[in-house]
Amino acid sequence: MQGMSERQYAAHAGLSRGAIQKAKEAGRLVLHPDGSIDATASDARRAETTDPSKSRKPPAAKLKPVPEAAIQAVHDTLRGEERFRDSETGGASGASGATNGLSAPVVGGGTTFLQAKTANEVLKAQERRLRLQKLKGELVDRARAETLMFRLAREERDAWVTWPARAAALMAAGVGLMTTTLPTRRARAQTAGRGTYFTYGGYDILELFVPFQEKHGELPNLVPFGSSDDALTRIRAGFSVDVTHPCNSNLIRWVDLELFQPIDTDRLSNWPDVLPELVDMEGNEAPDGRPWLAPVDWGQNSITYRTDLFDLEGQEESWDMLWDERYAGRIGMMAAGGESWWIGAIKAGVPLDEIDTDEAFERIAAVMREQRPLVRTYTDDISSLEQALASGELVASLSWNASAATLRAQGVPVAFAQPKEGALTWVCGASILRDAPDLDRAYDIIDSLLSIESGEFMIGSYGYGHSNRRAYDLFDDETLAELGLSRNPTEVLMAGQFQTPVTQDWQNRMNETWEMIRAGF
Repeated sequence: MQGMSERQYAAHAGLSRGAIQKAKEAGRLVLHPDGSIDATASDARRAETTDPSKSRKPPAAKLKPVPEAAIQAVHDTLRGEERFRDSETGGASGASGATNGLSAPVVGGGTTFLQAKTANEVLKAQERRLRLQKLKGELVDRARAETLMFRLAREERDAWVTWPARAAALMAAGVGLMTTTLPTRRARAQTAGRGTYFTYGGYDILELFVPFQEKHGELPNLVPFGSSDDALTRIRAGFSVDVTHPCNSNLIRWVDLELFQPIDTDRLSNWPDVLPELVDMEGNEAPDGRPWLAPVDWGQNSITYRTDLFDLEGQEESWDMLWDERYAGRIGMMAAGGESWWIGAIKAGVPLDEIDTDEAFERIAAVMREQRPLVRTYTDDISSLEQALASGELVASLSWNASAATLRAQGVPVAFAQPKEGALTWVCGASILRDAPDLDRAYDIIDSLLSIESGEFMIGSYGYGHSNRRAYDLFDDETLAELGLSRNPTEVLMAGQFQTPVTQDWQNRMNETWEMIRAGF
């Protein structure tokens, strides 16, 4: 055969065999004597006799476009690979934009299949390299790293804040010098003339001082402390502030040292809305009948537990949950004796108004030693307890209301227990120092803390109760119930067990015993 068959020419011309047969019958093809098709001559004749408007072009290849961002990512990957290899070998890796002879695809006028395949292979190689680096420990999870850095920064801050309380006794014992009275000047906190609030970390925020800022155009000086012992030590050493933040269990210690002045409630516009049950607590009445402390926040210490991991086996919620041997090594406790020791009293059946007796010390110490092997961690870093509960490392932990609220907001299945023995209830507030430098602003600080705006923030964001009765009207019953609160706060207050005031001697003895137990003695 001298030329092509119909089938061969159809493939050559990109047409169907039927179209070739029609062209052959119409005389538009040039044939050899044997009947085969002369391809070159037939192509020329077809071009001369075919109407260009009716000619059919071969279909363009259907290529799915590759997003330019993906191609740019490949460029970045290749450049990153080059820098990575340079750092590993200490040498140059060649021309920019190429790695091991592989050039980054160029975007423009569409992306070919080869370019798309190149992008895919390079990205897979990068993914494998990242996975290998993670397995080798060269990479860490960013979210976990940020959380750790935040926790370390806060622990560093708290360590510095509480340093005076921890170091004062050692310094006093270690410096054997004769003392004499010298003229002194009390240290003022930050800028004078703005009023100073000396408070727990977390309360030194704008949201609690909206009325104060609206009135004065600025915030008061907000100075955080790490613990009540730290605050007491610094003030006794001459640190000058206007208002501080004691709680009902340590109020008597401040009063006995004559550090406070009674509060003139007539100077507080929000005082008529304050719950009287919070005012009428033991040790809060000065000789002239006025209160030493204006109650601001209150809450409960109870058990936050994972409802999907802790099996109640049909039993009521109880403080026994923190002594459940089934969950040894998965129980969390607060490190401060001011929190955990009182829980031990409830567990041991010690009435809280008898907590300072010798018998009470022995009974409480016994149950806390019994619990010691079950506890995974003692810490005052509430965020670490919350993270351990979220991960399942802990199944139950002593906590405040706010922890359960925080974890529920994150979608973690937890409950804030209402122990049948009663939750431990605390009340904290604001007191004016005896030598407050700025008395007018001291009252404005307290009035702002008592405001409905502060109450809304305290309940909605921290999950704590607030002393302003009107603040509860801003929440529905379901939300309040989830927080362990009620539209009638008295119901919750009366169902709990109140911490009672204690002396400094008791506090010292308790702290010493508690530290020994935590250490395993």
